[in-house]
Amino acid sequence: MGEIMNLPFSPQDVHVCNENQLLIVDVDGGLTLISNDLDEIGETRKPFPAQISNSIICGNQFVGFFVFLRIP
Repeated sequence: MGEIMNLPFSPQDVHVCNENQLLIVDVDGGLTLISNDLDEIGETRKPFPAQISNSIICGNQFVGFFVFLRIP
């Protein structure tokens, strides 16, 4: 049975990038590249100004959507 790990983020979505890497989309809009065996966890980056509402990997491109409401 596998080991339970404490991750430094709360995953919302997991995308398979290739045979060795996964891309984690967290609930705060962060993106983190990790190895399939969870040994190497990269730096979390936040390229969007809001939570990512939907995302997909097409080829080797990430496509993410977010909704940003600006209330005057």
